[in-house]
Amino acid sequence: MKSFRLWIPIVLLAVVFSSGCGRRQTVVEPTLPDVVVQDIYTSSYEKITGLSTVQTLTVPSGATKCMIVPEGQGIRWRYDGTDPDATTGMPVLASDFLIINNSEIPMGNIEMIETAASATVHVLYWR
Repeated sequence: MKSFRLWIPIVLLAVVFSSGCGRRQTVVEPTLPDVVVQDIYTSSYEKITGLSTVQTLTVPSGATKCMIVPEGQGIRWRYDGTDPDATTGMPVLASDFLIINNSEIPMGNIEMIETAASATVHVLYWR
């Protein structure tokens, strides 16, 4: 059985060298497609305070997307018509962010509330 164990590595070594692994090879890297950078037009900025009660977004005309960034404390948000509270809704931690595409989630339906006192929300709208 020991001779069989020695025979397998010798055969594998012969296959590796016969397949060209011992020679220098040129690697052709595929070209990357041209990347089209979307022209971002910032249409508005909003700062929301007073999140101890439910607040909504003031969506400017023409805005199609927004980025919501809570500061100080986290928030909870919903868009289904039910008000969020400090323990119910989708959480977003302080200094994290949430990007909303109006075609998927209507920005005008978003309601948010702080999870603890003194949260501020910064919102950047663009189209």
